[in-house]
Amino acid sequence: MEESRLGFRSFVLGQYLVKPEVRKASLFLCTNPMYYCNFFTEFNKTVLGYFGLPLHYMVPQEHWAKWTKDFVALASQPKSFFVSNNPLHAEQVVWQTGRRIPLLRPVVLYRDEVYNPTRENDILLPEPRDACVLNCLIRAFTPEGYPLKFFGKADTDRTFQAFTSFRAVVLFPHDFALMTFYELYAMGVPIFMPSHMSKYLFPYSATVPLLDYVPSDVQQGCEGCEERAPYSPMNLNSGAALKHWVNKVDFFVLPEVQLFPSIAGLLDALPRADVHAISQRMRENRQSRLDDGLGFWRRVTESTFRDGLVELPRS
Repeated sequence: MEESRLGFRSFVLGQYLVKPEVRKASLFLCTNPMYYCNFFTEFNKTVLGYFGLPLHYMVPQEHWAKWTKDFVALASQPKSFFVSNNPLHAEQVVWQTGRRIPLLRPVVLYRDEVYNPTRENDILLPEPRDACVLNCLIRAFTPEGYPLKFFGKADTDRTFQAFTSFRAVVLFPHDFALMTFYELYAMGVPIFMPSHMSKYLFPYSATVPLLDYVPSDVQQGCEGCEERAPYSPMNLNSGAALKHWVNKVDFFVLPEVQLFPSIAGLLDALPRADVHAISQRMRENRQSRLDDGLGFWRRVTESTFRDGLVELPRS
C-alpha cells in the first residue's frame, strides 16, 4: 500500500500536475481508502473527502499511529471538507480519533430512474454474498398459489430501469453500508430487510475488528475528544454491540425500510404492503436529505472558488 501511495504521488507530481489545465484545479477529491488523503496535505487547496470504509482500511499496520494523527490534523484544516456517508462510519471515526466528521448520506444524483412497478407481481431478490441459503429458503417455503414471484438479478438485464420495475426488493445485506441499498432507496423502490440482529453479524466485512486500532491518548480521553462508547463500532460481532449501535445503522434508521421478522412474515407482508405510499415517503426523505446537504456543498463551493493555481510542493 505504501509503495502504491508513493507511486501515485510520483505520478501526480511528475506527470499530472505539470499540465497547465490541471494546474487550474482548486478542488481535490479523496475517498476510499482514506489513507490517500494525506497525499493532498502539501497543496493548501480545498480537499473534499467522502468516506465509507474504516480509517485504517488498506493502511500498513506500521503506519496506523502516524496516519491517525495525520488524519486528525488534515481534517482540522479549514479547507478540508470530510464527511462520512453513513452514521456508523461517522461513529467509527469518532472511536478511533476522538473527533467527529459530518454525516452526508448518498442521495444518488447520478441516477434519474424512479420507481415504476410495471411488474407489480414480481419481487427482486438480488443474489447476496452471504445469504444463498436464505434465498433458497424463501423459494422453498413459498406456498403454492402465492400471488407473487421471485426473480434474481440474473433474470434481468441488470439495469436500474429494470430494478425499478419490480414491486419491491428483498435485501439480505453483507455489510452495514451498501450502495445498492442507498441507490434503491433514492429511486423509491420499496426495500424489505430482516429485522433480527443475527442477520447483521458480518465477521468478514470491511469493519473487521482487525482494523480496530485506537491510539492510547484517545482511549484515555484526549482533550477535545468525544466520550468513549461502551462498545466499539468496529467490532459488531456480538448481540450487545449490535444492540448498542443499531440506531446508527441506516437499515434501521431511514424511514419506510420494511423489516420482516421471518420468512413467513416476509411472505405475508409483501402482497399486503402499500408499495406506492412507501415509495412516496422514501423519495420525500431523500429530497429532505438533499435539501439538508445544500449548506455543506455551498461551503465547499465557496472554498473552492477562493483557491487559485495548484502550487507544486518542493521536492
